[in-house]
Amino acid sequence: MANIRSFSIFTLATLSSCITLQERRDIAFPESSMISPRTAFDVGQYASLGDSYTSGPSASDKYDDSRCRRYNQAVGPQISEDPRILGPKPIGFDFIACSGSKLQSIYQDWPEAPEGKSKLSQSKQLDNPDMVTMSIDGNDVRFVEVLDRV
Repeated sequence: MANIRSFSIFTLATLSSCITLQERRDIAFPESSMISPRTAFDVGQYASLGDSYTSGPSASDKYDDSRCRRYNQAVGPQISEDPRILGPKPIGFDFIACSGSKLQSIYQDWPEAPEGKSKLSQSKQLDNPDMVTMSIDGNDVRFVEVLDRV
């Protein structure tokens, strides 16, 4: 497994509810809580892991030429450019998310990966990040099939 120092993990829900960010913050950090929310993060290296929900197929222009269908306006590139993320600019960014990935892609190598997709697990591709975002499981629960039934 990659050598990872202490970092923050943010899990982005595949299916988000209709609740504002302020409401979420109030739920996560009630006034009675001893935990204080941070309005900014000091980050030098950031990584975005996950499946197509994270890689952002068709969200603006292609980020790279891999078969992972990564796009510039996906959540990872947007977070990496967010002014609330403190640290050197540009932030070191590893866009590891890959369309078609399943939960096991995070921790298990994929020796039979098609050309253009990494054979290494996404966690092994991490480069000592300060912060990681991850959204995964849509392919595990066959989310596209569920949408096709609606």
